[in-house]
Formats: sequence, C-alpha cells, structure tokens
Amino acid sequence: MSEDKRIEKEFRKFVNQDNMNIIYKNKFSVRDYEKILDNIYKSGILHLKLNDDDTTLEKIKKIASQYAQIEIDESSDLQGFYIHNKLYINESLPDSLQITTIIHELVHQIYAEIFEQIIKQTLDIHDEYVIQSFIMFMLNNSIENHAATEYISYIIEGRFTPLECQNFIPFLQLLLQLEIDVNHSKQYFIYGHEVSHHIQDILDKIITSDIKEDIKRQFVLDDIPKYNQQLKFEYSTERFTTEETLEIMNEMVLFIFDYFLNGDGTIDELIENHDVITGKKDLSLI
Repeated sequence: MSEDKRIEKEFRKFVNQDNMNIIYKNKFSVRDYEKILDNIYKSGILHLKLNDDDTTLEKIKKIASQYAQIEIDESSDLQGFYIHNKLYINESLPDSLQITTIIHELVHQIYAEIFEQIIKQTLDIHDEYVIQSFIMFMLNNSIENHAATEYISYIIEGRFTPLECQNFIPFLQLLLQLEIDVNHSKQYFIYGHEVSHHIQDILDKIITSDIKEDIKRQFVLDDIPKYNQQLKFEYSTERFTTEETLEIMNEMVLFIFDYFLNGDGTIDELIENHDVITGKKDLSLI
C-alpha cells in the first residue's frame, strides 16, 4: 500500500459514523476538561529553564518553545502566523511586539491542544497528525470558529499588552473580511471569552508577574505607538458555565464530522492539512 493510500485509510478510519456517535453520546466532563488544562500547564513547565540574564523576549521564546517550534517568517509581511505545532514570527519587529505576537500564536497552539486531547481521550485514538489535521480544518474552515479562535488569541494578547498600546484593528478588519455580525454570532464570542480565561489561567502560572512587568517596560523602551483601544461587545458581561462551554466544543467537533460524512467535505481536504503539518507541502503553496 502506498503512503498516500495509507494516510487516506487512516483518515477514513477516524472520520466515520461510529466515532461521530461516540462523540455525540460521550459528553466530556468538567473534571476531565480541567485535568487536560492542568496537563497542558504541566507540560509547559516540565523542561522549562529560565535564566536571570535572559532577556524578556528570550524568556517568552523559551516558554512558547515548550509547546511549539518557533520559526522565523521570512516570506510574509505579517507580524506572525500559526501552523499547527509551529509559530512563525517576524524577527524584524521590536522585542515588545515579538513578545506579544509569540503569545498570540502560542494561544492558537494551546487552544488546538485542548481539542486534540479531548478527541484523543474520547475516541482513544492517538495518531497525532490525523487529529491535528482535523482540528486545523475545524478551527479555520468555519467562519464562526475562525473568528472565535482569533478572538481568543487577540484578547489574551491584549492582556499582556499595556492598555494604552492595545491594538485590535487587525481583529476588527478580520471581522469585516469574514462579514461577521457580532450580535448574530454572540454565542461564539461569549464562548471565546470563557476559553480565553481557561488558557489565561495556564499562562498566568508560567508568565509570572515579574515577566509581565518586564513586558510593560519593553513597550516603553521600544516606544510603541499608543492606540488606546478596547475590545468590548454589548454582551461582554454575559458568561457561559464550563458545562456550556464544553457543549459548544462538542458541537464544533460534531459539525465537522457531519460535514465530512453527510455534507460536501472530502478526505482530500484533511490530507492537504496533513501535508502542511508534516512539511510535505510547502507553505508558499497554501
């Protein structure tokens, strides 16, 4: 059997009606979810060694490197971007903006890792590339999921940025590009707000108050422009319980299963993600 056929077989073994039924019937518990969050935190500190003479940027790079590989972006004009397990950063940015960009992209990685662990435990499947390819599709190919994913990253990035330097223009431009009605899609933003706190709790235990103060000082040293922006929706005080948050996560996974089993989805779409994640496909061709 060729490698391509083997990979296709693995995806068909994963995306099937039996697995969809298991996900539908076996709702993930709050206790299991909290254990996943704790395990993600522990994996971030297991081999972490920060030195007193490290710069703030070096410390953030070391922290992020516990979760993903940091690559230098030499081909785009973006501050940074994320492809599963890799954070691409524009090294020409001032240290302060590299720091917050790394945090932004790291949040994407942790968010995807949460889904990966949920799916692994629910289905008892451990082919990481297959699951990661599915998650990559889920978080990017649904408009609402894409918006929620970016919302989570932007608001956490904002919490590590001095208030006067917060810049949400790129996120607002994304909403316009995706033609998102923030009132019609309010469920996804309330959900995103909840998940942001879960991920923030992980990062707050690693990025200490001293490092946060160093980040603020770096913004002053770099003389970053002051935008004085805040990102608030009319429903910003509305909350979901953890049970409700998990229900939405479950629905997100089921929606993508349904797309491939009963909709227009083809396995080739997942194989394409697999090729990107494994490096078989050049990023310049995306």
